[in-house]
Amino acid sequence: MDEQRLNGDSPEPQPQSQNMAEPAVEQPNTVMNVVDLESPVQNKGKAVRYIVAFSILALLLVAGGLIAGGGSSEESQNTTTRIDSAADSERRTDINALLNSVVEYERDNGSPPTALTAEDFPNADPYAFVDPNGELYNYVLHPEGCSDSCLSVEITANLSDGTQYSKSFEF
Repeated sequence: MDEQRLNGDSPEPQPQSQNMAEPAVEQPNTVMNVVDLESPVQNKGKAVRYIVAFSILALLLVAGGLIAGGGSSEESQNTTTRIDSAADSERRTDINALLNSVVEYERDNGSPPTALTAEDFPNADPYAFVDPNGELYNYVLHPEGCSDSCLSVEITANLSDGTQYSKSFEF
């Protein structure tokens, strides 16, 4: 050891005594591998490129949809037809429900109501008395103007295609 000091060498570290609770562990000299990360400026440039590419793709898809879907008036017509069909279906359902209510009313009271009003049918859906456009259904007792001696009742709705849907019941 003295020779090392004379040569200018530093002495080697001496292990600590074994009497201590924990043995000394030498720390190895390690070099950390640093991952080469891109700078934030480079990341920002990529993000901008992705956004631009995505925007162009979206524009192409929209333009392609407009070109391919050149029948937009046809689609609009199909949508209108479906809405009209749904409204006509609601009209038919209303007419059938109202006619059943009129028949029950006649059986309970001995004569049909003189008009279709919510007051005469408190348990009925209040929206059933008007069609989806807000128009009243045509309610006719036969013979017209009868009150006690009515022979039949007819309820009619105007459908979207210009035809009529009518249901009647003879008492």
